[in-house]
Amino acid sequence: MAGKDGHLYELIYQAEDGWFTRKCRKVNHTYSPLTSLIPSFLYTGEGPCPHFLWSLTLLPSSLLIPKILPDMADPLFALTFDESRNLLYTLSEKNVIQVFYLGVDGTEFVTIPKLANIVESLKIQHINVDPKSFRIISIHPIRRPESSNLHLAAVTTFGERIFFTLTQDGANPPKGIQAVTSRKAPPPPTDANLGRFSRPHAINSVHTAFYSNGVLIVANAVNEDVDNILTVRPNSSEVLKKRILSEIATHLDIPGKVWSIAENPSNNAQLIYNLPTPFTGFVLQNELFTQYHLPPKEFYALTNAGIQVLIQQRPVDYLRKLISESGGQVTENLQKFFARYSRDEACSMCLAVAAQSSIVAASFDRSQLNPLDQKVSQWATYIFFHTKDEPQARNRLTGFQDTQADLGFAVAAPELNYSNSHNGFLLYFARLIAPLWRQQVSILYGVTSLPRPLFFSHRWLLFLYM
Repeated sequence: MAGKDGHLYELIYQAEDGWFTRKCRKVNHTYSPLTSLIPSFLYTGEGPCPHFLWSLTLLPSSLLIPKILPDMADPLFALTFDESRNLLYTLSEKNVIQVFYLGVDGTEFVTIPKLANIVESLKIQHINVDPKSFRIISIHPIRRPESSNLHLAAVTTFGERIFFTLTQDGANPPKGIQAVTSRKAPPPPTDANLGRFSRPHAINSVHTAFYSNGVLIVANAVNEDVDNILTVRPNSSEVLKKRILSEIATHLDIPGKVWSIAENPSNNAQLIYNLPTPFTGFVLQNELFTQYHLPPKEFYALTNAGIQVLIQQRPVDYLRKLISESGGQVTENLQKFFARYSRDEACSMCLAVAAQSSIVAASFDRSQLNPLDQKVSQWATYIFFHTKDEPQARNRLTGFQDTQADLGFAVAAPELNYSNSHNGFLLYFARLIAPLWRQQVSILYGVTSLPRPLFFSHRWLLFLYM
């Protein structure tokens, strides 16, 4: 629990009363015994009495004032926990971030030096911010499956994300926390064919934020009755083609004031996939891979007018919508979609729509499929076969094409360029069976050893991420 006095509390329950404890008690984990020696009348509304602070300067240097007195003018207002690393983060109203390490089994409580001046930490990374308007409104852990280098993300009132890392020496507890980079909120996209967007507003009054696995959702105050929801997610098409981090932003006005934003926990991909650690973070943020196994992400925004449900549209959802509107013809919007995601990826998604996958289709009860679903499946099949190119074989010239020996000329081996439908089918099939590649295929039993599972080679997994 976050205390207004700047302390961190824990509410503990136990079955029976102890000699010196009760069944229910509140424990202060940041309490210093020397604090009880200071009379309460020596505190003012803004902290300890200045005259008393002056008198404490006569104490030995080993008794540091910050260790004796809590910062009464800097209450805690945000807590978050990283269960993958057993790290607890706190955020105060003065933008001070404190980290606590709970040990491997969660029973320890190690205090890590706090980061009190984030602005100066950003300047070291050549990131300039205005210290007068700089304010962090929320902190969000970056769990181990998402990243091995970044540990925490903070969101400011301007929608800017600041990423932090912990300095650690091997298996020892972390020694400190520092800011490493930041990312501003991107502008909304200009392609109207990939979604409908409200009129964008200036992002300068963010009061509620959510961040997880590369997806950012913030509530920006427009007026007293309306909030503007800004959603930011990775742009899979740009990452695929240019190998750079690109994002898509969407603006949406909703009535009421947003109090909290949360994600449907059933969409947690890490609970479904058992992927190798080096690739897990990239795969979880790559919609081109996860869309064949996970339903669209659902987010819930709690407002004073009710609960708003936000559903993140995947690329295959856009394609299904464009096919249903095309009437089975290769329209200009479909051509733009194929150019955006490449023909190989678009053919792969056409197969998913044509197969009426339970994840892609809204309902997989084949006995209740409406005629439109069947037509969309037929149209997707038609588009799959009529937008492909023909396979080609060309000679791959070697350095010996002009060299003649006693046995004749060197013959160049032909190089095959497969069609888009061929590559799309391989992509679809490979990603469809990807979860099986980390499943046990056989068990070795020994006399004295435990069962050891055999897995497919990791070399085959590289095909997924190309």
